Amino acid sequence: MIFFFILFFALIFQFFSISNVFYPITSDAHGYVKPTNEYHDKLRSTLEFFEKQNISKEDIFITTIFGNVLQLAFDTPEDRIFYYSYKDKNRFVYVESIVKEHDSGWIILDSGRNGKWVKGYPKEGNFTIGNKTIQTIQNKEGIQVYRW
Repeated sequence: MIFFFILFFALIFQFFSISNVFYPITSDAHGYVKPTNEYHDKLRSTLEFFEKQNISKEDIFITTIFGNVLQLAFDTPEDRIFYYSYKDKNRFVYVESIVKEHDSGWIILDSGRNGKWVKGYPKEGNFTIGNKTIQTIQNKEGIQVYRW
């Protein structure tokens, strides 16, 4: 009986790596995770940043991966959240149309979709979209936060 037990676990461990199973579940690391072949963004510092902000009811958000967080943590209505599609060749025109239409707002992008995989916005300093100045507020843990 012990022989079959040992044989069973020996075969299981031939096919499954314990580290590949537990690392994605337990890791809070930011960045590429080899076992899952995915890029995991750490949102904690951005969430803490927005908890300290006085967000106006008129503010809108343009974001890649932070939309669900805005809805769950801050009760942000869905009609104030616009999604930035890094694969859309007209993404900069789309963002410009939103910025022109609204007096104030936030852009929250992750590094992968903002410069790593495709051309993106500057990660520091100020820049202009349309006739409005966009200010880089925070660039932490792969998440860029902009304000206009």
